[in-house]
Amino acid sequence: MKQILIDENFENGFWLYHTDGLITKEPIKTLDFNKTAKCSPSWKLAQWCSRYNLANGQEKVWDDGSFEYLDEAKSVRFWKGKGKARLSLTASKEYTHARREGEGWPHILIEQEFEENHFLCKIEEVVQSIDFTLTEFANMMDEKEQNDLHTVQLQWFIAIQNRNKNSKGYGDFFWFGLPFWDYPRYDFPPAFTAQDGGKEENTGKFINIVNSREFLQKPIRLGENAVLEIPVYKWIKQGFELAKQRNFLQDSNWEDMCLGNMNFGFEVTGTFDVSVLINNIKIFIKKGENDEKDD
Repeated sequence: MKQILIDENFENGFWLYHTDGLITKEPIKTLDFNKTAKCSPSWKLAQWCSRYNLANGQEKVWDDGSFEYLDEAKSVRFWKGKGKARLSLTASKEYTHARREGEGWPHILIEQEFEENHFLCKIEEVVQSIDFTLTEFANMMDEKEQNDLHTVQLQWFIAIQNRNKNSKGYGDFFWFGLPFWDYPRYDFPPAFTAQDGGKEENTGKFINIVNSREFLQKPIRLGENAVLEIPVYKWIKQGFELAKQRNFLQDSNWEDMCLGNMNFGFEVTGTFDVSVLINNIKIFIKKGENDEKDD
């Protein structure tokens, strides 16, 4: 098996996205670990729909060698060289009222684009590997205001993308997702398929989320460590076939599809304050016997 995330130990810092993808989808700042990062980052940090911008926030260097970036509503802390990170979002500072239908919601996500083309037709297995702990949670909503619009979700998505430059559908993709936590709706977040939407800025692409009972032995709970090794190849292929059935990816074939990019973290549609500690995150691929051997 070959591990394909670059800089999985967080040595080289992060590019920071703007809060509003309608303004720009290009990075606006480098989080360079107090100028100690030696290379250009492979990772990005997304803060979509936040009221505050980490570009205007503070940087704090801790005695244990970790680096924290924080603003009024968010905090991210990275343990350089250890593959460890903490993502925190204080939605009670984000919302001035209970979120209404059609309004955006804050995200805090780590992301990475796969620079190499990993064509899925040449791969036998994809394994998503993660070790994390929910470290903080507080429900800051009035019970009278809370309804099905108001959730907090911890998820891991991979964009499955057509990277065949000779294909009419070059660049098209769908979202493949693993749901870990969805408060207060579910102990085990269910399967979900739909077109990306719900707010002004969205991709409009097909979303295919796996039923968490397929890979979780027990619900994710506050303070309990979760260590997961999840083989996902068959679900990715099923997601592609379902997307085709729903009239997405009509100019793409399975032979065109690659692992495009990934993101992991929180989307918070209710007034909930949350934090997760990531101890390790990796993606492995197993190549076919007739293709290039693993490094």
